[in-house]
Amino acid sequence: NLYADRFRWGPFGTVVAHISFVIILVGFFLSATTGFKNTQLVVPVGSTVQIGNGTGLSVKAMSFNDAYYPDGSPSDYASDLILYKNGAQVDRQTIRVNHPMKRDGVSFFQSFFGEAAAMKVTDAAGKTLYADAAALQWQSDDGKHSIGKFDIKSKGLSVYVIDVASGEVDPNIKAGQIQLEIDQDGKDAPIATQVVDQGKTTTIAGLSYTFERTRQYTGLIVTRDPGAPLVWVGSALLVLGLYMVFFFPHRRVWVRIRKTSGGSEILCASTMKRDVTFKGQFHRIVTDIERAGSPSGATQEAGQNDA
Repeated sequence: NLYADRFRWGPFGTVVAHISFVIILVGFFLSATTGFKNTQLVVPVGSTVQIGNGTGLSVKAMSFNDAYYPDGSPSDYASDLILYKNGAQVDRQTIRVNHPMKRDGVSFFQSFFGEAAAMKVTDAAGKTLYADAAALQWQSDDGKHSIGKFDIKSKGLSVYVIDVASGEVDPNIKAGQIQLEIDQDGKDAPIATQVVDQGKTTTIAGLSYTFERTRQYTGLIVTRDPGAPLVWVGSALLVLGLYMVFFFPHRRVWVRIRKTSGGSEILCASTMKRDVTFKGQFHRIVTDIERAGSPSGATQEAGQNDA
């Protein structure tokens, strides 16, 4: 009685594949519960923006530069960023498209850019209520105006900053001007709409608004995906497990030799379930045995019932 097998480790591919599914699910769970993705983080040059999501991180844009080919197509976008954690600087990098900054599992990708209006708002006592830049990141329905927004929470106000879009003309908003539309919480209509000149202070509804200047902003995609490494590992194990199952099936052959009155009887058997490719190989084994055992060296073709 003889027994031979090959690829006895092949069936473990099923175990590997099932484990990979568990690893992938754990990765998705981690990303869903502790990860985040912000595709519209706008940081005006000179401003600092909180990342939130329990990271303790904030990012400040020091500068933004864009370069173009002679045909006008963009060749490079670059943002000089300073990263703070709990108020202390922890990193500074110049990021570009496909060259992100990474820190504490959080990645910062360069995505878009535009213009922002630097504004300052004070009350009648001279107290500063707002001093930052409002990114003009939205477009009006007709595409003729760029729109930004900032809030004065202590007064319950939302201030919309409206400028003429590039290549468009509005006779009511000239070069060096912006239009402010001020909404009050609880009121359906704006409480005031007024055009403001750059560098000048205008009093609207008891508050002083100063349009200091325009400056650029950089648009970032910020992500934290703690489950990604597990998903990659699980995916690799899944491919490995499937490869083991389909390309390295466990193949077994039994051979029994019994004495008979006329010589010897050789019985060959194999399990060939779900292994169609082994059928031809098994028949070749039978043919080789017949050839080796035939006194005349003649071969007998293996039939369907040799097993």
